[in-house]
Amino acid sequence: MIQIIKFSDYKTMPWKNKQGTSLEIDISPNAEPFLLRLSAAKISGSNSISEYLVYDRLLAIWQGQGLLLNDYRLLPENIFQFKGEDIIECTPLYDDVIDVGLIYSRKH
Repeated sequence: MIQIIKFSDYKTMPWKNKQGTSLEIDISPNAEPFLLRLSAAKISGSNSISEYLVYDRLLAIWQGQGLLLNDYRLLPENIFQFKGEDIIECTPLYDDVIDVGLIYSRKH
């Protein structure tokens, strides 16, 4: 079944590391531990990406020029895949960036 999720349905949620907030687009089920979580975040300065043990993650650029993730340059045409426990330092390449991220359970 396809469900349309409106912008007004997004919830503003604090990052686990308290360094920012994200817009939670969808989460299933509706609490941790979850199977998957889709969110977007505005990145305005350097920060650390929150750790999510036992999860894998995908990150892409929604708006902006890109991010420096440790030594990797994530550009709009790429997807960055990593483990939730990886230590990732994040810095916008130029101006603010809005990313979109998928966090999904490694156990299911």
